[in-house]
Amino acid sequence: VGNGGWAENISYSAMGEALLHGYSTSSTDTGHVGGSGSFTLGHPEKFIDFAWRSEHEMTLKAKAIIGAFYGESPLHSYWNGCSTGGRQGLMAAQRFPEEYDGYVIAAPAINWDRFIPAELWPQIVMNQELGVPIASAKLNAFNAAAIAACDAQDGVADGVINDPRKCDYDPAASVCQPGSDPATCLTPAEANVVRKILNGPTDQKGRRLWFGLEPGVSTFSGLAGSSGGNFAPFSIATTHFAYWIKQNPAFDWKTVTEASFAGDFRESQRKFNEVIGTDDVFLHRLRRHGGKVIIWHGESDQLIFPRGTVNYYNWVLLANGGLRRVDDFVRLFLAPGVAHCAGGTGPNPVGTFDALVNWVENGVAPDTLLARST
Repeated sequence: VGNGGWAENISYSAMGEALLHGYSTSSTDTGHVGGSGSFTLGHPEKFIDFAWRSEHEMTLKAKAIIGAFYGESPLHSYWNGCSTGGRQGLMAAQRFPEEYDGYVIAAPAINWDRFIPAELWPQIVMNQELGVPIASAKLNAFNAAAIAACDAQDGVADGVINDPRKCDYDPAASVCQPGSDPATCLTPAEANVVRKILNGPTDQKGRRLWFGLEPGVSTFSGLAGSSGGNFAPFSIATTHFAYWIKQNPAFDWKTVTEASFAGDFRESQRKFNEVIGTDDVFLHRLRRHGGKVIIWHGESDQLIFPRGTVNYYNWVLLANGGLRRVDDFVRLFLAPGVAHCAGGTGPNPVGTFDALVNWVENGVAPDTLLARST
């Protein structure tokens, strides 16, 4: 089973769930403790452990223990993880595809070298253009207006945007008008900032570097949050800038501008893509092994941009012979209204692991995933 965030803990709850269903199970703290990315500073080997080696070693040792205890090797081996755990599973599928037969990859933290810097973009834009964060009430009101405008595009008015990529609600429509409540409408400058947050980071020529938050996102506070009128950036993003890109614990994220961001973004690519990018699209070994992969991502994810996952899958299609061939071993499902790994206003996927097992062991590929509203 996979981890979350900086993967500094054994995933006991996920292991317990696996045990209840009769599986032998394992987890790793990836070789460090503490919920911060500072462990990599001066310790490149720990970076490699976090990126891929610890999961590989865990797998080899777990199988050895299982073989010693039961006197035989596992008949089937599965990976199940979300967020960092999704990245870990996809890394295993790319680097060591013979080790597992099936993978549940949820909201995967792939493209780490790019999406993590992009997580700081909303705070950078607000800091540079406004000097203060946009109040949560204003962001929530904009989001509600976007949902109201785009909800029924799929023919069902259920409070969920079925495909945020088709929602073209302009933040300008939420700009304050005579009689509007100034606490819940946007100034023209704020509307421009929201537009940039949705679009995602760009370079000085306006070329998109990565993706942004989606209209209808479960909450803007994940990446565009504030606390007591102060900025509240996502800690993994600020740690990535300080300890990974700049390798300076005293680095102040507020010194990053829209103009300088592209340089930092590309520096992150140069330094970390090869080890932790998890974006290898040539999955021929996985297909030959007979491995099966279910990827799913909530379209209202407030932390990991779902279009990054869609982008990766589209490249997999191009590199592996198109939809007909890829459908045999990798399938992507998007969950409208679902937040990061779970929650949100949309129905949450259920029974996904069972669907994977049925695919691996009975050859029944899932065309849909079941989901439940609470």
